[in-house]
Amino acid sequence: MNSRKENNDKMIMKKNLVIISILTLVTITTLGQQKKKDNFKLFGSIAPGASGTAYLYYEYENTIRTDSTNVINGKFKIAGKVEGPVFARLIFSSSSADALRSARLSFYLEPGTLSISSPDTLKSVVVSGSKSDIDFLPIRKALMTYTGKLRKLNEEARKYQATNDTAGISTVRRKMDQLELDFKNDTYRKFVEQQPASPVSLHALNEVAGNYLDPEEIEPLFNKLSLQVRKSKAGRDFAEKIAISKATLPGGYLPDFSQPDSSGNLVSLSSFKGKYVLIDFWASWCGPCRAESPSLVKAFNAYKDRGFTIFGVSLDKNKKSWLKAIQVDKLYWTQVSDLKYWDNDIAKKFDIRFIPQNILLDPTGKVIARNLKGEELDQTLGKIFK
Repeated sequence: MNSRKENNDKMIMKKNLVIISILTLVTITTLGQQKKKDNFKLFGSIAPGASGTAYLYYEYENTIRTDSTNVINGKFKIAGKVEGPVFARLIFSSSSADALRSARLSFYLEPGTLSISSPDTLKSVVVSGSKSDIDFLPIRKALMTYTGKLRKLNEEARKYQATNDTAGISTVRRKMDQLELDFKNDTYRKFVEQQPASPVSLHALNEVAGNYLDPEEIEPLFNKLSLQVRKSKAGRDFAEKIAISKATLPGGYLPDFSQPDSSGNLVSLSSFKGKYVLIDFWASWCGPCRAESPSLVKAFNAYKDRGFTIFGVSLDKNKKSWLKAIQVDKLYWTQVSDLKYWDNDIAKKFDIRFIPQNILLDPTGKVIARNLKGEELDQTLGKIFK
């Protein structure tokens, strides 16, 4: 976890989350499953002559859904159902080197008939039929500029990594951090402050919050939004995220939860009352999680007979891979998973947007600390059990 290469990889991955945040932290569920009556139709006419596949990602019933369709001579049609204005993303793929290859578009989807048109690439795209997308337009333009700059910095970082140039990597890291901070403040935060009555403000606020929602920073901004926005379904969901984030701060108490272990038996958090317990969110496919395994094994073996345990919550989707990782890494403590990947019910409940993450509770269930890694975890437990 503390290795130079891994930190560099994490740095690049973190920045890329801004570009593909709607994709990396969710399970893709097709609309073909439990299809409901459509309330939107999206017609596209882009890059005349181009062919490929269009993938549409958007939220419905608290799950990111996807639908796909063929693009023939630059035209396509997608229909589906949304609960109101939602942030959406179109990703195009094409085996040929035409305008569709790896093209992507962020926009606001809502009930009704919408159209997307562009004479060539998506840089000159026009979205019609979505009132919310009119609000979103300045964000889309700023996002295109931002992602272009970020792409160049990622390319620069990879060159430094190839030569193991730590000084160069550190310089790029500082540039990325500053770029992200400036973009959040100049684009998303400013939008929230200037457009409190727009449903797009919730998306902007979510981007300000980032991977780890700080209620002290975010709640005052949320309270400035219009009553209509705050009382919308998306607004109520966001308010719940704020409440959960408060519960996971030191001094808070987590609500009880349960999930099946590898044998299918439900295990609840409350069953660990009376012990110090580290709730560890991880997955077999997560490199940084696996790199942290030796530190967790060391902590578990050192304090398991002194009132400490670990409660592993896996975001795996393949049971065989999950069980194999447990054996290979020697993670011999209670492990649970619903095998729903990023749609893991517990992870969603506590707004877990990246892994590894952990929460340390005292014997009464009160939160002591969050995201303790390596030496910091060892020192914290050492003070507790001195």
